[in-house]
Amino acid sequence: SVDTITFLGGLVRQVKANIELAEGDVTISQLSAQLPGGSEVALFGVVGADNGQPRFEGSVEGKVNDLRRLLGWLGIEAPSVAMDRLRTLEVASEISATTKEVQASSIKLKVDNTQIKGGVTVALRSRMAFGADLSLDSLNLDSYLKVAESAGTKSEGVAPKKVSGTSDTATKQATPVNPFAALTILNTIDANLTARVGSVIFRRTTIKKAVLDATLFDGTLKLRRASVADLAGVSVQASGRVAGLAGVPELKGVSVQLSSANLS
Repeated sequence: SVDTITFLGGLVRQVKANIELAEGDVTISQLSAQLPGGSEVALFGVVGADNGQPRFEGSVEGKVNDLRRLLGWLGIEAPSVAMDRLRTLEVASEISATTKEVQASSIKLKVDNTQIKGGVTVALRSRMAFGADLSLDSLNLDSYLKVAESAGTKSEGVAPKKVSGTSDTATKQATPVNPFAALTILNTIDANLTARVGSVIFRRTTIKKAVLDATLFDGTLKLRRASVADLAGVSVQASGRVAGLAGVPELKGVSVQLSSANLS
């Protein structure tokens, strides 16, 4: 054990390691530390061999009392959200890792008051691929977005400065922006995703029981189900395929159903 280590300009305290090598396996009984931001992290498990390849089976636990401070220590700028958001984090998960993939199962993640549970598998190959089955209980987006919205309100009415030497004609002749450019990243990854959300509050509207069940493979998105049980009194369900994500997307077999118990 080590009382204090200076790392990245901060203090890492109570570093403890209890590791044993026996019969070709490395048993990590404890590997823990206290990080800046009132944070604690611990790793347990066994490193062995599977068909001649290294394999880790274990678990990880962590708790952060000041997430903003921890992000600052890691050199990560916190998003512009309300100061009482992104404060606490708790995580626990079972971990299984080989040279081919990493699996995180029985995930229990809590950020502020929002809880996420499920599992994620990431394939370690040149083309990124992952599978995830996650559920989120509730999220109040308004509490996170209010700072950004107030900043946007203050900037309204302020005319953009005109760059010297430019003209309106030159601006009009600028190269048009591809509205689908942001989708091209989906052509570089493969994914199998199932997600369930209990409720989300966005712009004072509550979205209840949202479900997404989709597969992304070789630039084609197969939407088995995307549904919302209650969006301002309306239920929505959609399915279909979206191909050609590297260029102009093409919709195939898309079905959208809307229903409401009260149409008045």
